[in-house]
Amino acid sequence: MAWITWFLFESPLALAIPALLIGYALLVRWRRGRSARPLLACVGVSAALLVTQALVVTDREAACSTLDGIGQDLRLSRVDALRAALSDRFLADDMTAEGFVERARQALQQIRITELSRWNLEVEESSASGFTVRATYFSRLVPRDGLEHPTKTHWRIWFVRSAAGPKIARVLPLELNGNAVSSFSDLN
Repeated sequence: MAWITWFLFESPLALAIPALLIGYALLVRWRRGRSARPLLACVGVSAALLVTQALVVTDREAACSTLDGIGQDLRLSRVDALRAALSDRFLADDMTAEGFVERARQALQQIRITELSRWNLEVEESSASGFTVRATYFSRLVPRDGLEHPTKTHWRIWFVRSAAGPKIARVLPLELNGNAVSSFSDLN
């Protein structure tokens, strides 16, 4: 099901290539004296699918957009996007949204992020009230000692739906450099 969602709603190129191939075959058929109706139907259906794809934002796309904005801010040692992305009901370990943002701010005073890239993002669960994603990140952190530390982490992130778009309700670290973790205290 995930590949169908990706094909129909997330990848214009994946949708356009078969549409162009089918359209070309129907164009050749029409030029050889056949009816133009199948060609016109192909153009109409392709246009409708591409417009639908442009209008529909999937859970994966919404999560990517939110997390990319946070990542961009963190690379600049800012937490504004993080603060804006957290829901009022946010909880991570025993931290509320304000506590989590403050912890991030303190961490950014101790380290500098030189690289932060998401390798993948998978939607694990989705419902009318929200969805859960699992994300893998690679980062290069430079602490006060000046030695760069490559870091690979896995996260589970819960989003709740709101009028302002999906907001992060919970974050759980799962793995740090191949070692299982179960809370933020394990990351120190």
